[in-house]
Amino acid sequence: MCLLGLVLFYRIIRAPAVLTLHLRNWIQLDLLSVGWDFQVDSLSVFMVLLIALIGTIVNFYSLDYMYGDSHDHQFIGIFGIFSFAMNGLVMSQSLGVLFFSWELVGLNSYLLICFWRERQQSLRSGFKAVLYNKIGDVYLFIAIGCAFEIIKTFDLDLSSLLLPYFKDYKERGIPFSIHIFDITWYALIIAAFTKSAQWIFSGWLTEAMGAPTPVSALLHAATMVTAGNFLLLRGSALWTYDICFNYLVPAIGGLTALSAGIAASIQSDKKKIIGYSTTSQLG
Repeated sequence: MCLLGLVLFYRIIRAPAVLTLHLRNWIQLDLLSVGWDFQVDSLSVFMVLLIALIGTIVNFYSLDYMYGDSHDHQFIGIFGIFSFAMNGLVMSQSLGVLFFSWELVGLNSYLLICFWRERQQSLRSGFKAVLYNKIGDVYLFIAIGCAFEIIKTFDLDLSSLLLPYFKDYKERGIPFSIHIFDITWYALIIAAFTKSAQWIFSGWLTEAMGAPTPVSALLHAATMVTAGNFLLLRGSALWTYDICFNYLVPAIGGLTALSAGIAASIQSDKKKIIGYSTTSQLG
């Protein structure tokens, strides 16, 4: 995977292009068409390279760290599925694939955080992480549902391009009018904030440091927690049409950077220092 990431990165940087891959249709029901569609562009190839390099380094480290553990093969397997899900997330060209990969990342992060199930602290950390992330999962599902209601497609690029033209679209099927366009992007913001542990959603990231050290390194380096930042970048075509967003996101990011940085400076536990500093940098 690391070699493939390097090859793709060299190919895209040398001659900027968008590489697409359609495997087959996942769901086909009248207007509802969800395909296994992937694309590699300048944004996704950078993420693929980061995930491949850091994943490879941490994977080699975990072989020695977990040596002698009775469930080391299970750990390596979950670790591999996690890396696969992260690559699927950043290369997704379909909202269906994006949501599937998003959920798979959350599931595997839970399994990795509470891998040492005999430790009560690990179980509590895993439960807290999955509880926080489920909030983001629900809001991402709402955002995807609203986008499909407006555009009638799960194509990620088409949604980003066409949604701004429907900013005055209203659903009048209930007694009061709803601006579905506003619901869509604010739901995306909340989903991104929870996955990247911003401000009020930052509690789960420091708790996750109780996991095995390779898991902490993987979650805090450039993989799971950057999924929220990636989601904001991928949907950046929407944000220019909302003045409130242009103030809200920098404000939340700045508040997170400041508060988490202060919290890191007064900690004595090394893992908590790393956890808070990661949150601050994400902000």
